[in-house]
Amino acid sequence: MAVRIDPIKNIPNKNSLDTEWIMWHKALKALFGKKQANLTFLKAWKRRNVDGLIFDGKANTVELREYVEKEGFKVESGYLGYAADFVDDTTDWFGSWFGTAHKVSIAIGLIIFGLIIWAIIRIIRKPNEYTEALTSIATRGMSAAK
Repeated sequence: MAVRIDPIKNIPNKNSLDTEWIMWHKALKALFGKKQANLTFLKAWKRRNVDGLIFDGKANTVELREYVEKEGFKVESGYLGYAADFVDDTTDWFGSWFGTAHKVSIAIGLIIFGLIIWAIIRIIRKPNEYTEALTSIATRGMSAAK
């Protein structure tokens, strides 16, 4: 059985976690609808940081900001919020770049492996042609000058 939150009695504060703010918004939305829930959330969000500190609690996370953007509004992000977003975006970019580079390097490795196998098969089928060519290369053309 799911625990039901009474959004009127359980308003999150500056010490609340991001998950508490998200659950509270979902409860507001279930009771009052999305538009009213968004307005109420924003009012409470602005009140939570009355002392105006740069660090504004444990709730201002990337996950919370992504959640509220999906709900159709944005919350203020103090300096640390902007920094966290920058770090998150940067790690996402590097992660996707390295993921792509990894796939490309595997593809190139498979192509090179295929070419080596192809060359070995050709050498096995016609060893005389390749023996002469390799001897000529190894002796810098002196074996072909006979």
